[in-house]
Amino acid sequence: MCAINIRAATILLTLLLGAEMAIADVIWTVDSGKLTKAQGVNVSGTLYDVEFKEGTCASVFGACDTAHFDFTTSGLALAASQALVDQVLINIAGYPFDDSPNLTYGISSTVLAKLLTPYTTWNLGQGPTVAIAGNENASGSDGSSVGNDFTAGFDSTDSGTYVWADWAVQQNSVPEPGTLSLVAAAMFTAAAVSRSRKK
Repeated sequence: MCAINIRAATILLTLLLGAEMAIADVIWTVDSGKLTKAQGVNVSGTLYDVEFKEGTCASVFGACDTAHFDFTTSGLALAASQALVDQVLINIAGYPFDDSPNLTYGISSTVLAKLLTPYTTWNLGQGPTVAIAGNENASGSDGSSVGNDFTAGFDSTDSGTYVWADWAVQQNSVPEPGTLSLVAAAMFTAAAVSRSRKK
C-alpha cells in the first residue's frame, strides 16, 4: 500500500497554470493500483476521510439507517458527492482517476463509476436514498446527483460500476490556512494593543 500526498505537486501546478485548486491537502491511498480512500476532503468547510467499500448498505455502515450515515440531508450528501468529483476523482501524476474510473476500488468499468453516499432511507426503511458522484472516462462528463433510491439488499460487490463511499469526520484536522491566518492576525493585533497600552 502506498499513500500519495500531492500537496507539493498541487502547489507547483497551481503556480504553473495559475489555476485555483482547493485540494492542496488531500491524501490519496492507492493499494494494488486502486484508489481505496482519500483523506482531507473538504465538504462545506469540514475535512473528511472517505473510504471506498463494497457490500450492502448494512454491511458497510453497520446498519442501513440514518443514524449510521455521516450525512443526513440531501444538501450535505450532494456537497460530499461533488467534493469527490472536484477533489478526489481527478487526474494526478501517474494516476488518472478522472479518465480511468476503473482505478477506483470496487469499480471494474472503464467507462463509468458511481460512488454512493447514503443520507436517508425511503418508504419506511425499504432501502437507502443516496447521493451519487458520477465519474465518466475522458469522453464523458462528471457530476453528482441526489434522490437515488436503492433496495436494502443492493450489493455493490462485483457490480463493476457502484461502490459505497464511507465518510468520517477527520479526527485531528489541522485548521485551513485561512483559519491560521486569522488566528495569527488576532494574536499580532492583541500583542500590538498590549504594547501600546504599556507605553
